[in-house]
Amino acid sequence: MDRNPSVRSSTTLEAPFLVPVWREHSGAEPPATAPDGERWLLLLPEGDLGQAVVDRCAQTGARLSIAVAGRRFHPDDPASVARLIEEEFASGAPDAVLCAWALGEEPGERGEGAAAQRVFARLHALGVALAGPGGEGPAGPVRLVVATDRAHRAVPGDTARPFQAVADGPALVFGLEADRLTVRRADIDTTERDEATAAALAAEMTTVGEGAVAWRSGRRLALEYLPFTHSEPAGSPFARGGTYVITGGFGAIGLALARHIDEVPDTTTVLIGRNLPRACAGDDGVAGELARLRAAGARVLEFACDVADRDGLAEVIGKVRTETGRIDGVLHLAGVVDDMRLRSLSPELAARVLAPKTAGTSALVELCPDAAFLALFSSVQNLSGAYGHSAYIAANRFLDSCAAAADTDTRQVVAINWTLWGEVFGMAAPPAGTGGAPDAVRGWLATAEGIAALERILVHRPGPQVAVCPDGYGAQLSRARSRAAAAREREAGSGSPRVVAQN
Repeated sequence: MDRNPSVRSSTTLEAPFLVPVWREHSGAEPPATAPDGERWLLLLPEGDLGQAVVDRCAQTGARLSIAVAGRRFHPDDPASVARLIEEEFASGAPDAVLCAWALGEEPGERGEGAAAQRVFARLHALGVALAGPGGEGPAGPVRLVVATDRAHRAVPGDTARPFQAVADGPALVFGLEADRLTVRRADIDTTERDEATAAALAAEMTTVGEGAVAWRSGRRLALEYLPFTHSEPAGSPFARGGTYVITGGFGAIGLALARHIDEVPDTTTVLIGRNLPRACAGDDGVAGELARLRAAGARVLEFACDVADRDGLAEVIGKVRTETGRIDGVLHLAGVVDDMRLRSLSPELAARVLAPKTAGTSALVELCPDAAFLALFSSVQNLSGAYGHSAYIAANRFLDSCAAAADTDTRQVVAINWTLWGEVFGMAAPPAGTGGAPDAVRGWLATAEGIAALERILVHRPGPQVAVCPDGYGAQLSRARSRAAAAREREAGSGSPRVVAQN
C-alpha cells in the first residue's frame, strides 16, 4: 500500500494516539482579584447575562471598559469592531480583553454551516483589529479570553454545538500571528445560572497563560491530550460486500484508501469530488489510476459534487443507495487548504475553506444515518494552532465538535486529527523548506501507516476525537511556535501574507 517503499517514515505506529480529556485540577483555582491597576475590556452580549458579568468582574477590582454588542459596536460589522478597538487602545492597551458576545447564541434558521461562517467572521474581525494596521499586535502585553457556549462535550451528558467550536480556529492562531497577545479559550454552559457563568469568566480574566478550559457546574476543567495505546486489530472495519463513500476521493489519500478497500472482497467504493477526473496523455493521472483499479476488478463509482451543496449531495447519496442498496461507511476527506494571515484573509476565501467541513459535514451526518461509521479527516493543527491557518483550523474544530455531538453506540462518528501523510502530503503542498521530500517533515506518516492507524481507530474506538501525532503533543506545540516565529520574521522581510500547509 505504500506509494514509495524506499522512503522510510520518521515514526511508526508504536507511538500512542492522543485523545482529549477535560480534567479538574484541585489547588489550581484562579486568583479572586485582578492585579492592582488593571484595565479590562469586556465585549458582551445584550441582556441579563452581560450585566451579571459586569457586576462580577467589578468585584475583582479591575477598571472596566464595557462594550455591549448592538450598542457600542456590532460584531457582524468589521468596521464597527475596528473602531471600538482603536478607541479602547488609543491611550494604551487594556491588560485583558473578554470576548463573550457568542454566549447564548443559537445557530439560527440557516443551520450550523451558516452559523459557523458567522462565528468565524466575527472572530476574524476582532483578530484583525487587535493585530493593528501593521499586523504586529498590540503595543503591550494583552490577555484575551475567548468564550464559547457549549462548544465541546466536556462532561458526560454534554451536547456539543459545532458552530460554536469554530471560534477555536482564530483563537488558536491569534497569539501565533501577533506578538504580545496571549489567548485563553473558555467554554461555558449558559444553561446554568448567570451568576455561575459570570464567576467563571471573571476567574478566567484574572488567569495568566494560554490553554483551554470548560466550566461545568462550578468546576473548572482543563483540556489535556492523553495517550491511548493501541495494537493491530483482529479484523478490518471494512466489511465484505460493503459500500464506502470517500469525499475528496480523487486526491492521493482518497485513491490510496480506495485501493485498500478494494482488497476486501465485493466492496464498492464511491468517490466524490468537485470535478470528475479528466483523462490525460499517458496513464499517470487520476483517470489512469481509476482505470487500473477497475481493470483489477474493483467496483468504483464516481460522482462530481460539492459536498457543501446539501441538495446536490442528497441526490448523489440517493443514487448510491439505488445502485448498491447500502452505505456502510463514510470517509470525509473533502477540504480546502488556502489560508492567509488573518489581516489578509478575505471573507470569500474563509468561506471557501470552511464550507466543505462545516456545511458538508452536517449534510453527511444527516444523510448517512445508517452508516456504521463516519470518519472525519481533521488536522493535528487543532492541538497547537498554526500560523496563517485560522480558517482551516476553524473548519477542522467544527469536525471535532460535530463528532462529539453525533457519535453514538450504534453509529461511530470520529474526527481524526491527522499529521501529514508523508508521500502524499495530505490535501496540499509540502511544508515550506522541505523541498518536497517526505523525510524532511517531522512527525509524518507513511501512507501505509496512515491507513493502518485509520483501521485501528475505527476498530478500537478510542473516542469521538483522536489525534495521530507520532512525535507527541509537546513536539507539536513547539513546532507550531517555532514555525510561527520564523513566518513572522520572513513576512516582515517580504510582506507576503500567504502561507502553505503545515503539520
